[in-house]
Amino acid sequence: MKVSYREKSKIKLWMVISVLLVVFVFQIIFTPLFFKVKHVNISGQAYLTKNEILQISQIELGKPLVTLSTSKAVKNLLANSWIKDVKVEKAWPNEVNISVTERVPSLAIPYKNQFLMISKDGYVIEIKNDYSTVNLPILNGYVVDEIEVNQQVMSKEQWELVDKIYTNLPNNVLSILSEIYWYRDLVELFTDDGLKISLGDIKDFDYVRLKMLPEILKNISKEDKGYLDLSGIYAVFRKL
Repeated sequence: MKVSYREKSKIKLWMVISVLLVVFVFQIIFTPLFFKVKHVNISGQAYLTKNEILQISQIELGKPLVTLSTSKAVKNLLANSWIKDVKVEKAWPNEVNISVTERVPSLAIPYKNQFLMISKDGYVIEIKNDYSTVNLPILNGYVVDEIEVNQQVMSKEQWELVDKIYTNLPNNVLSILSEIYWYRDLVELFTDDGLKISLGDIKDFDYVRLKMLPEILKNISKEDKGYLDLSGIYAVFRKL
C-alpha cells in the first residue's frame, strides 16, 4: 500500500512538531531561564537565624532548581554543630523548603581555661572564652580530653546518666540549678543559693526521687546552711 505525498508530509510535520516539543520541554527544565530558586522557606530554627541557615546550606537564589543538590545542602547543614537534624526538599517550580532540628544547650564544662557549651544530646556546640556568655549550669569534676566542636563530650552510656538527671528534674528546680559536680560516679547538685544536693553513686540512684525535690525544698529555708542527702532511702537535710 502506497503512502500518498500528503500523508508523508503529515508524518514529517508531526515528527518535526514532536522534536520541537521535546526540545522545548528540555529547555524549560534544564536552562537557567526557567525554574530559578526564588524562595527558600526555613522552619524549626531558634538559635540560628534564617540568613545563617541559608548561608550554611550554600543554596543560592537565582540558580536553577533542577541542578540543586538537596543531599549536598543537607551535608553542609549537618556540619554545623547547632544542627541536629535537617530535611531539605524542592518545592516546584521555584522554592526550597528547609526544616531544621537544632541542638538545645544544657550544660557548660570547663576546658583549658575555656568553657564547652554542651547540647542536651551531649555534643559540643561551641567553645566559649567567657562563662558570662554561656549562662548554663556547670558540669564540674569531669575531665575532658582533646575535643572539637560537633563531637560527643563523653561516651553515650555516661551521657545517658547525665541526661536522666535533666529529664527527671522538674523545671522549677532546673531553673535554679547552678552546678553538677561529677567525680567518677558520685554526683552532687548545687542550686543558685548554694544548697548542695547529694545523689551519691549515680549508677544506683533512683531518678524518680528528683521529681520530689520541689516539695522537699519547700521545707528548707534559704537561710539554713547545710546539704540535702538523697543517696539513702530517705531524703535527709543535714545542717552544717
